[in-house]
Amino acid sequence: MWIKKQSKPWEGRIYIAGDIEQAKQRIRELAYNQGMCVTVSLVDYIYTGGEEKGLVVGLIQYPRFEVDEQTLEKNLIFLAENLATRLCQKSFTVSTPNSTIYFRSDLHTK
Repeated sequence: MWIKKQSKPWEGRIYIAGDIEQAKQRIRELAYNQGMCVTVSLVDYIYTGGEEKGLVVGLIQYPRFEVDEQTLEKNLIFLAENLATRLCQKSFTVSTPNSTIYFRSDLHTK
């Protein structure tokens, strides 16, 4: 017999350049101590004046580890910031059902 648990759908995504294997390892480290369900996909980014390989990282409302939407968004941004540091990226974009936010580091601007 199957036990069902249902949640209201929610999905957020991180768009970032970098190495997929390093990203997956960092996600494993972060997910180990808290319940989350994350996907990682390779993508090619084509933009005005350039092209690069990167990742789309998805986070869903996983009924097994259900949390409120504010916590999901907070976890998504925390995950994105950690990935940016691990992947040595100066920018990334986060998309949720409510908004799309571009983040740029001011670490090297003076």
